[in-house]
Amino acid sequence: MQSVKTIHLMFFSGTGGTALIAGNLEKIFLEKGILISKAELPLKGSLQYEADLLLILYPVYAFNAPKLLEEWISSLPRGKKQRSSVISVSGGGEISPNTACRVRIIRQLEQKGFHVFYENMLVMPSNFMISYDDIVSAMLLRVLPLKAKNVAEEILSGKQRRTKPLAADRLFSRMGLLEYLEEFYP
Repeated sequence: MQSVKTIHLMFFSGTGGTALIAGNLEKIFLEKGILISKAELPLKGSLQYEADLLLILYPVYAFNAPKLLEEWISSLPRGKKQRSSVISVSGGGEISPNTACRVRIIRQLEQKGFHVFYENMLVMPSNFMISYDDIVSAMLLRVLPLKAKNVAEEILSGKQRRTKPLAADRLFSRMGLLEYLEEFYP
């Protein structure tokens, strides 16, 4: 794999956890001498970027990516096989019902001509339906820089990492699309 010299990091952070991860990744890439542009959805104005790698980062919403991210990807020009990576963030991690949370985004990117070679899930303290003990939350936050470093190194090394979602989780993902209906987004 050719070396990565520039990265565009696009992220959405509902409650701030994903922004924390984006900041960690940005710091790691900068320390490695990589030029990085970072932008958060929703964008204020248009965005033009050129980079060796597109990195997308988002929290899991209703077993999927947030609608805002799908809309942004729809607005992208064709990717010309640009290398891309997709990182989702959840309080549960890579477990059911979250294993299909990247399928739609990856399919959408590939239909746009992007080459998604890497996907992963990072874990933050849960802020939906259940909560972790304060000690567990503190431990997750403490290990975050190491997890972000591992992900960054895997991406930069060109590691191929694609997962196979559980069939039941594909169903959960489809059911989660009900949240996209207009009554949920006035």
